[in-house]
Amino acid sequence: MVFPDVLANIALRIRQSLNLDHILHTTVAEVRQWLNCDRVLIYRFNPDWSGLVMVESVNNSAWSIIGRVIADPCFEQNWLESYRQGRVASTEDIYLKDLTPCYVEFLELYQVRANLVVPILLSIDQSNAASPTPHLWGLLIAHECSHSREWQPTEIDFLQQLANHVAIAIQQSILFEQLQHTNQALEQSKANLEQRVSDRTAELETANRQLQQLNLDLIRSNHELQQFAYIASHDLREPLRMVTSFTQLLAKRYSGQLDAEADKIIHFAVDGAERMAALIEGLLAYCRLGSQTETFKAINCEAILDRALSNLQLAIEETTTQITRNPLPTVIGDAAQLIQLFQNLIANGIKYCGEASPIIEIGVKAQGQEWLFWVKDNGIGVDPQYSDRIFQIFQRLHTRQEYPGTGIGLAICHKIVEHHGGKIWVESNRPRLKTTGLPLTSSIVEQGSTFYFTLRNVSV
Repeated sequence: MVFPDVLANIALRIRQSLNLDHILHTTVAEVRQWLNCDRVLIYRFNPDWSGLVMVESVNNSAWSIIGRVIADPCFEQNWLESYRQGRVASTEDIYLKDLTPCYVEFLELYQVRANLVVPILLSIDQSNAASPTPHLWGLLIAHECSHSREWQPTEIDFLQQLANHVAIAIQQSILFEQLQHTNQALEQSKANLEQRVSDRTAELETANRQLQQLNLDLIRSNHELQQFAYIASHDLREPLRMVTSFTQLLAKRYSGQLDAEADKIIHFAVDGAERMAALIEGLLAYCRLGSQTETFKAINCEAILDRALSNLQLAIEETTTQITRNPLPTVIGDAAQLIQLFQNLIANGIKYCGEASPIIEIGVKAQGQEWLFWVKDNGIGVDPQYSDRIFQIFQRLHTRQEYPGTGIGLAICHKIVEHHGGKIWVESNRPRLKTTGLPLTSSIVEQGSTFYFTLRNVSV
């Protein structure tokens, strides 16, 4: 077979493989067969320019040097730069050519009489990154061990061209191996991620089940607590009514007939019984909110407000309260609860009016899918640090001597609004309101508190 055909055949075989070991073994076997020489090997450099004989093909096992790590003491000084530039080194007879003694001694060590050395240059460096200058990967070497040999130009050209094909095949193999490692790393990362997702999902499912159970336990506990409070309050009403009736009878019959200390004790007993009765009534009202079945429907808030004002008519007249109102919309809710909501908030404004006559302002505006209502007064206001506390049951900011009450009214408001899926909060004093961006509908109310709450729009 002629030289071009042999080269093409060998090049095709090594370029079709991505296995580095197969590429190198095929190369040395084919080259030795075509050159008919004693030994052909491929030598790969280490970073310190020593190297390893990776593969070889020999016609006499005595000449085998496979697997040896070879360090040429003259290499960096005499050969490195030449090989980096792609030059070929050929020696017909180590004893006839003008070689340095150290190089002759080195070749004798490995039974070399004549050699042909071609560099294998890659376009990627040792880190597998593209290199601007060729990287000296190794050497393709043909040896005659028993006699000298004059290397022909065709043989030199053959080995040079084949070294180029080998370099391309090695690069493909390296890149393929790198791709495999990358894919393996990705697969491992994917497996790790899937495992983490699976573990996290299992944790979330467990946590969700625990949360659902806790929620059920909380619902049951709240229901039982409401039932207990309702039953206890209901059962206390009758004996308390008897206590109240007898203490009032005692006060009526014997007031002024006993000494001042006795009258004072009777007064305290009557007042305590009356306050206890008010607390029980408030607690019953609060508990009923949690036990009532939801009967939400479209409710006209104009009629709701009219009813609340009617219930408060006596208190409004006695305190000469001034009421201003905007047209109110239709919302989704429970009529009885919404009456209680407006009634409690307006009554709160009347009670905490201070020295001035109460001015109550009721307004509303659309806000997305909700209506934003407000009940504004000119009373004593609420310190911002207590803006959450006032909605808690039995929480009061004033003594009963200053302002009578049970501390349940605003808690009921909070529960009603929460039951309707809305929010309720309070803000005090006109300067504070200016900073919120919320509506100021009238200049009549200069100070006091504004209770805001939201309810669902009937069109949603």
